[in-house]
Amino acid sequence: MFDVGLYLTFIASVVFLLLTPGPVIALITSTAARKGKLCALKTAIGTNSASLILIAIAILAICGVISINQYLIHVIGVIGAGYISYSALTQLLNIVKEKSGKTQDKGGYGFRYGFIIAISNPKDVFFFMSFFPQFTGIITDSLRTSLIVLCVSWVILDLSILSIYIILVHKISSSKVSWVLDLVSNLFLLLIGIVALVYNIQMTGETINIFS
Repeated sequence: MFDVGLYLTFIASVVFLLLTPGPVIALITSTAARKGKLCALKTAIGTNSASLILIAIAILAICGVISINQYLIHVIGVIGAGYISYSALTQLLNIVKEKSGKTQDKGGYGFRYGFIIAISNPKDVFFFMSFFPQFTGIITDSLRTSLIVLCVSWVILDLSILSIYIILVHKISSSKVSWVLDLVSNLFLLLIGIVALVYNIQMTGETINIFS
């Protein structure tokens, strides 16, 4: 039996979560402002592909196929957050240099860059592990089918909302607005990277203390 009410609750929750600004939204906004709709869409597909991998890992953990080592996740998180911070800082320096006419845009864009930025946040595995089980009852007689429906729905909603961001940014963009959006988006991305770096370093230390 398909639980329509529970599924609609899932949809509403996902839409709210995806609309909340984060590293992916900051990256997509920056790319749409700087490089246009097509490049931003390729970047969005990259971030979406990374999310799909993280969801797959979470589902395997939920089903008991694999176990998640929290220490390893946080270590990877430190590396990922460091990369996000470095990438955002590099982009900011490029923006300043380009504005002053000292260099041309050499920033990272496209599928590969979007994938790396999104996969650099492995703690999302824990989020999916805690979020998805709340809605596995949408199909009462099949956990596997429920997870597949939830996964496909997430991917579709993710791409749809990112596409809306891309269209909106493209519509309001002018030369001056694009520069401001790019600057603000990368400042926000840098802030997220620094916060994530501090958090993962702290959690890595706490995990070591627990097992020591």
